[in-house]
Amino acid sequence: MGIKKVNLRIEADKINRLVVGSLILLTAGPYWVWRSLKQSGDSLAYASSITTGNDLFHPHHILFAPVVRMFLLVAQWLGLSTDALVAAQIHHLLWAVVAVVSIYLTIKIILDSRFWALGTALALLVSNGMFAYATQAEVYVPATGCAAVAILILTMGHKNGWSSGKLVWLSIFFALAVLYHQTNLLFAVPLAMVLLFDSMRKGWRILFIVTGLSVTLVLGTYALAYASTGAPLTVTDFLHFFLEYTYHPNRSWGTFEHFNPTGVALLLKSQLRSVVYLPPGRSMLLLMVVGLFGGALVGFIALTIKQVLRRTGYRMLRLALIVWLVVNFIFFLWWLPGEDEFFITTLIPLILTISITLHYQLNRPLQVLLKKTFPLLVATTLLLIMTVNFRYSILPRAASRGDAYKDATRLNALVKDDCTILTGYDEMQNLRYYYQRDNVIELAPVLLYAYHQGNIPDNLRPAADKPILVPVDSVIPACGAVGTDGNTDRAGWLMFFEYLFDVQENFTESGKSSRAFEVVRDSEGTQYVRLSAARIEITDLNELFTNLDQQIETLVGENPKPFASWYKR
Repeated sequence: MGIKKVNLRIEADKINRLVVGSLILLTAGPYWVWRSLKQSGDSLAYASSITTGNDLFHPHHILFAPVVRMFLLVAQWLGLSTDALVAAQIHHLLWAVVAVVSIYLTIKIILDSRFWALGTALALLVSNGMFAYATQAEVYVPATGCAAVAILILTMGHKNGWSSGKLVWLSIFFALAVLYHQTNLLFAVPLAMVLLFDSMRKGWRILFIVTGLSVTLVLGTYALAYASTGAPLTVTDFLHFFLEYTYHPNRSWGTFEHFNPTGVALLLKSQLRSVVYLPPGRSMLLLMVVGLFGGALVGFIALTIKQVLRRTGYRMLRLALIVWLVVNFIFFLWWLPGEDEFFITTLIPLILTISITLHYQLNRPLQVLLKKTFPLLVATTLLLIMTVNFRYSILPRAASRGDAYKDATRLNALVKDDCTILTGYDEMQNLRYYYQRDNVIELAPVLLYAYHQGNIPDNLRPAADKPILVPVDSVIPACGAVGTDGNTDRAGWLMFFEYLFDVQENFTESGKSSRAFEVVRDSEGTQYVRLSAARIEITDLNELFTNLDQQIETLVGENPKPFASWYKR
């Protein structure tokens, strides 16, 4: 190699290090300065576990809470004033940096273009999903960072061949991605495609090594975590632990009923929301935007396949990216297509596919004019996405803890004693984390069990000797769960009502008894039913329903006597 070529390579390496350093600062700086005050209910649930050290091993993302707790303990050992949320934000920020830099390096290897690599990395950096969830205590960004490193290693091996070191590191990061979030098991499909294509005869042996190491790491971690719980050491119980989410009573989790136009629209909306902020609601304009995004996505997939068939570069790797994306889409459509945060990890194959496909398309001779104006178009698009996300998503999250926190604050002010509060999931977690109220029960599972299981388990039953507080709008028959309410399932709602009011037959005399109750209001006038430990005698349920109707004040346009009218049907 001549002196000139050596100097050029040294200069290129310096520029590359400068770009990587700039990406680190561009990611870490804004993500930290405008980190989210608003936390999801899951974030606060994890933060509570991380703070106390209890219930650390969540099977769906078993590594997350223990690792963040380690961050917290190290920070406290160093004398830093921090809490679980800040520890999680630091942990996430590091993984966000890893994800952005990995995407930059991946495109740099594939396209050998600093412009395309930088543009692709910035697209991930300014995306709504990455920014929003990297600054919460959610589990998805660390999993995305691991997946980004795995695809970088896969690209390196695909280009330069496989060494033992690459295979070991690929196994480790694949295992980490799964341990941070179980859905990354789906990465096994594109992984197998690339390894088998690259190695031909040796492919099965290499795939066996990678999957064997990964499976050993994953199952070993799960086995240790399960053993630490003190649960019975049986295969059946271990499998129940490993697949705990599949036993949830919510029938909308994992169903082929989602395989319809509405489910597909929800999926596309969720993926698009991970890129750019979308306003809430279901307006015609929003539906058109989601439709255009879906059409563009199908177009890019078709164009990529066409390029692959024409033998453009990195054919199998590009096909694997599409398969990775589609396999995830099929699973998410079946599991829960409206869950926005699932689609952060799919940003990796989505952005990589779009970037590579556009590069090869713009290299065609007839696209010279567009190629010259393309840098300006990319910069304008990224700036527009960043501006929208910053204005409507990032700044509001950084400025306020959100409505659930406000509701929890009013509830905490309303309840002065050791009262069991039944409320929504987000409000429950805000009460637990910020106000240390552990005596809170989430309403949704109670309704799900009543409507869809025919029984309410004991762990969801409030203590008989303590008062209960529950929102009025959660007690009325119109309150539903997964498409069912008291009007469509009278027996299910009646079970919920009798559970709440602890309605019992009087065996010594005629009639029934229930908890005594009154309707109270918080500082903004929201109505709650407060049920005391004391009991009252009632002739029948109609008497109880009539008393309830007299105390509540329904909203204008609603049924003024929701309980009595339901009883008379």
